[in-house]
Amino acid sequence: KSTKRMVSLVRTFIENNPHEGEQILNDIELCVDNMIEHPDEINQLFQRNQQLLKCIGVSIPEIDNIIETLLKKNISTKITGAGGGGCLIALTHSFTKEEILDLLKDHPIKSVQFVQCGVEGLKEEQTFFS
Repeated sequence: KSTKRMVSLVRTFIENNPHEGEQILNDIELCVDNMIEHPDEINQLFQRNQQLLKCIGVSIPEIDNIIETLLKKNISTKITGAGGGGCLIALTHSFTKEEILDLLKDHPIKSVQFVQCGVEGLKEEQTFFS
């Protein structure tokens, strides 16, 4: 779970597979950019990003199993942070907290944090200056 170890693992992968490594890193960057520019495609982009992260070796079987379980219910999930088993992000608007916890009950998970996305942020109500 060490960030240093994960960075070293990715560096080794890229050194041993320079063409493939560069392509994967470019594809990851494209996925992230597209998540911002095309939020309606975020589920597919999450899945693609996770596949790419798995290719460079920052996923582990336990994480892959959790992702597979959630994906069977069309819940897009991906590694966040350095990878190696530390943290995942899952997106759903169709399941309750209880349903998600039930789906995850057979997996080695230490904690689950639920957050609400898409909450309206700062907006300009009135302009005082011309």
